[in-house]
Amino acid sequence: MVHVALEAAEILAKEGIELGVVDLRTLSPLDRAAIAETVRKTSKVIVLHEDVRTGGIAGEIAAL
Repeated sequence: MVHVALEAAEILAKEGIELGVVDLRTLSPLDRAAIAETVRKTSKVIVLHEDVRTGGIAGEIAAL
């Protein structure tokens, strides 16, 4: 999904909207500091992932 997010960021940049993409290459250990630093910039987050509907890593990230 990183490629999808980067493509969206490129499209939005052309419209003057800045979008940061965090590529969590590993989930264990989860880079909580990188996630928190990125969220602090805008107080907003979109969690984009390919996983099961329930019990996936997105729930863990959203809970942070």
